[in-house]
Amino acid sequence: EVVMEINRKWLEKVSFLSQFLQEAEMSSYGPFFYAFIVDVSKTMQLGIHAQSEVFGLPQVLYILNRGLVSRVNRVYTSGAVWGLDFVLQDKRLVEPYFSFALTYVELTTLSRDAFLETVELHRATCPDLRRLVRRSCCWLAFQRALLREARRRKLRIEKAMYWQTNFSRQASAISRQTSGGGGTPKVVIAQSLWDDAQARAA
Repeated sequence: EVVMEINRKWLEKVSFLSQFLQEAEMSSYGPFFYAFIVDVSKTMQLGIHAQSEVFGLPQVLYILNRGLVSRVNRVYTSGAVWGLDFVLQDKRLVEPYFSFALTYVELTTLSRDAFLETVELHRATCPDLRRLVRRSCCWLAFQRALLREARRRKLRIEKAMYWQTNFSRQASAISRQTSGGGGTPKVVIAQSLWDDAQARAA
């Protein structure tokens, strides 16, 4: 119970671990969920970083115990938690993990491998545990993949609009240059510019 109360604050900030807390309080497997959370807490590692040090690894959960950290245009203070997607297998779906220590920093970390090993250790005593972790991972991966695809399509549209605007300007300039006499037919020039714009936007 002491371990649970000490770690409750950061556990509640991690969505699927917070769900484990609820299961521990409501499920018939409550004592086993408690035992799992205690073992997770035991596998966590302490880390320190000097001021102005850049640190961070993928698939690692970070809990800030002391100091100030800057990451992704935000400043994190004591009690902050990040790397909530540490359970994802595909590193392309995780958020940026590099951080900058604004002051001397003390951290507690939990790696994906250590967490999954603990899940396997409790597989026999708590059969629902692995299912809950799997479901949480799939849901988070779906959300991140959807967001990644939306960003990719947005970038593609922006590139297409940029090259279409650039094409119009170039075509207009060339049209003025060739309107007075011979030279390459304007239709051919326009088609060439349009093809180039589409290729760059793809």
